[in-house]
Amino acid sequence: MNKSCLLYSVLLIFLLTISAQAQTIRYVKPTTSGSGDGLSWSSATTLPNALTLAIAGDEIRVASGTYLPITRFPLPFGGSSDDPRTATFRILSGVVVNGGYNAANDADLSRTTGPSSTTLSGDIGTAGSNADNAYHVVLFYDADPATQLNGVVVTAGNADKNSDEPVDRNGGGIFVYTPGAPAAPPMGRARGVAAGESSPTITNCLITTNNAVSGGGGLAAIANDFSTVSPTISGCIFQNNTSELGGAVLLAGPGTGNASTPSFTSCIFRNNNGYQGGAVHISNNNNATMKNCLITDNSVGFQGGGVYIRSAGRLTATNCTIANNTVSDGNGGGVFNESAAIGASAPSGTLIVLNNIIWGNTPDGISNTGSSNITYSNLQDGLSGTGNINADPLFVSNTDYRLQNGSPSINTGDPTSTVGTVSATDLDGINRVQGARVDMGPYERAVSPPGSPTVSGGSSQTVCQGQEEFTLFASCPTSSTVSFLDQGGTVSQFSLFIGTSFPGIQSYSAICTNADGLTSATPITVTILERPVDPPAISYNPASGTITAGAGVTITATCTVGSPIWSNASTMNAIVTPTTAGVYPFTVFCRTAPSCEGLSAAASATVVAPPVSTTVADIALPKVDVSRRTPAPGERVRFVTQVENQDSKPATNIVIGVQMPAGYVYSTDNSPTTDPTSTTWANTPV
Repeated sequence: MNKSCLLYSVLLIFLLTISAQAQTIRYVKPTTSGSGDGLSWSSATTLPNALTLAIAGDEIRVASGTYLPITRFPLPFGGSSDDPRTATFRILSGVVVNGGYNAANDADLSRTTGPSSTTLSGDIGTAGSNADNAYHVVLFYDADPATQLNGVVVTAGNADKNSDEPVDRNGGGIFVYTPGAPAAPPMGRARGVAAGESSPTITNCLITTNNAVSGGGGLAAIANDFSTVSPTISGCIFQNNTSELGGAVLLAGPGTGNASTPSFTSCIFRNNNGYQGGAVHISNNNNATMKNCLITDNSVGFQGGGVYIRSAGRLTATNCTIANNTVSDGNGGGVFNESAAIGASAPSGTLIVLNNIIWGNTPDGISNTGSSNITYSNLQDGLSGTGNINADPLFVSNTDYRLQNGSPSINTGDPTSTVGTVSATDLDGINRVQGARVDMGPYERAVSPPGSPTVSGGSSQTVCQGQEEFTLFASCPTSSTVSFLDQGGTVSQFSLFIGTSFPGIQSYSAICTNADGLTSATPITVTILERPVDPPAISYNPASGTITAGAGVTITATCTVGSPIWSNASTMNAIVTPTTAGVYPFTVFCRTAPSCEGLSAAASATVVAPPVSTTVADIALPKVDVSRRTPAPGERVRFVTQVENQDSKPATNIVIGVQMPAGYVYSTDNSPTTDPTSTTWANTPV
């Protein structure tokens, strides 16, 4: 094998191994701890040292405290390394810096995710005087999107270099820069991306009290020709920064080549001051976007109290509020969109506004001589455009720009806006969309659906076929209205009349709708019972319907629809009549539910007394003794009769007849009877 090829292979394997090595986490405190190798909190290093050691893919965790830059990095067209004010925290491409760690011990990974007590300060000279402060507290120089700064305070930068060195006149707090042409790796280290692009990610930072004499007191993102600077910034606050062009932010360049595309999401710009653009100045082929941003209480001397756009600068603002900004001697209190650079023939600015509130700015809301498309916004100037309104947005207060109940900016944003086209959450982190439509401005008023409807008679009701009138009624909690949705999707208000011509199960919904357009529903089931038409069929057992006492008659009613109801309140199919003699009338009808009854049928049973049972025994009179067979007139004759039962059956009610001759009277026990010819032993068995 060729030795040069072998050497090349070994070098290639070695380089690939280095690039694939594991991420290093470096720990930082204001002063060195232990060995200072930065591999744990107990051996924490300083921030300048950690930034020097870090390579792409590393993370630097910074504890609470104040940090001052000491590493000098003179920029092209800037100062020299002899100038101590070129000291900066330069974050190399691909390195992540996270602040806000509590760092109580090696196991403590707790941190504040918002702007924290980790402060990166440019106050490197005389304390309290900005004359000798760092030009740029933080520097991103040719940084790719994986380069991150999160959860820190950036303050006390002062980019006030003289006019011979323009780059150090911009971006006092944070400077995002690319020179636009290949340059040697600074300080002997690889930059991580090719020259011509710088697009770091900055989140949850407070950028405050910085200054730049030219542009971007808080942050400047500047690209030269054929380069782009497109930082992604979210959850940041820019306040109390000053500069001539963009008190808080300057977005400039490139003049030639691809457009830069910086973006701001859920950011706040307040109390910044400038000459053109109190908060933001956009120019030179910058296509900036803002979502859920709040731009308030900024001021300028000339134009654009909130935002200034010129020279092919472009701003697309979605769900932002620009309010209470001031121009002292000019116009465009909220936004100034210029048709061309002053004294030149440069392209105009472009302003795209959707779901914004631009209100209470001085002297006006928008001064617009450039290109624009402004829709579904609440505008103090009453500008025309689809969905635009001009009504007091009812902010909670002069310092709280959330919306009160009843605000005309609630549920009046673009009806086609979704979380995909605007954002999933608002500036407070509340989910969008809360109501029927997205709200205007960065704050989505948190709402909840109304309570469920209360249905008179309950959510499951039964009615009889052919009932003349059946109407559903429901009530809703205060501040919501009731409606009904029928099976065909038709909505009716207040009540719902239901036809009952045909039996079956029907489904409806009672709906409560509040002022936010949110609803709650109660499903309703109405069962229309089939009404019996024919009377029940009657049958008897025995079939004659007559029986002697002691047995009773079973009467059966058969319904084709429903169940029988008897006049004695029995709900059985059949009843048994009493067993004593008599005639027993009944009525019976078929019912599917109370008040859902058919025609009645009459029925009756006859119970008769049983016949008297006579048992004939074999009775003989074997002997009749007469005391005198030929008595004289008036003489008493005694008969002695013996009755003999010659059967095994007992005999009662035995009647013995006696025939007397004419002129004779029959008596028993010396007492004459009413029947002179017979007597009965009714209860004396023989």
